[in-house]
Amino acid sequence: MEISTLSGLLIGIFGIVLSIIFYLKGSRKKNPAFEISGLNIISESINNKVNDIKIIYKDSEIKNLTVTKVAIWNAGNDTIWEKDIPNSNKFRINLSRINTIYESEIILKDKDSTLELHKIDNSIICNFNFLEANSGFIIKIIHSGINSDSISVMGKVIGGGEMKRINDFGRKSEKREKEFWKYIGIGFFSIFGYFSFISTMPFFLKIMVLFTCGLMLTLVITQIFQKKVPNRLKEKFYQD
Repeated sequence: MEISTLSGLLIGIFGIVLSIIFYLKGSRKKNPAFEISGLNIISESINNKVNDIKIIYKDSEIKNLTVTKVAIWNAGNDTIWEKDIPNSNKFRINLSRINTIYESEIILKDKDSTLELHKIDNSIICNFNFLEANSGFIIKIIHSGINSDSISVMGKVIGGGEMKRINDFGRKSEKREKEFWKYIGIGFFSIFGYFSFISTMPFFLKIMVLFTCGLMLTLVITQIFQKKVPNRLKEKFYQD
């Protein structure tokens, strides 16, 4: 295969991939997403070891106490309006029936949008007028669960699907960012080496370099389209 043919093939593949990226980025989407972070403050196992300490809430002794933060946001690029939420599947935070919600409060929201919380049994219904792209809110819940696994977040957007959890906190997020730049570096040096030594490179090695470039490009695209918690919400999670 001629050098010009291989180079043209590489450029053609790159052009097709860029076209797909721009198309997907430009399409309008309404994607509801959430993330959860919790901290157990009091556990029954500790209370059993310390007999002289009791925590009372509304005349009842508390055995377990956990503070959970829930971030809900629009991970798409089109505004989610109140009318987009079906009445039968509103945005809500559920706590397992064996536990109790003691308190809930809004700790972050967009100043231009309205947000109201309504507690019904062991659920907190979130009513809002709109969520712009990459904007949302954080709710802090104090409850009797031993951890945040007792919390579930549900809801649907018409045309956007069910709410999905985005695992984007702590080391996992930092690792993904490092991997992104690693893939960029490998891809860059592969392309540089390809065009620098293409004239003396054996045919099978040319194919391997092209394959490596394509693989790195695919991994970079995956990282680009991977949903992440907006920075404004993420920063608030580590405060208070």
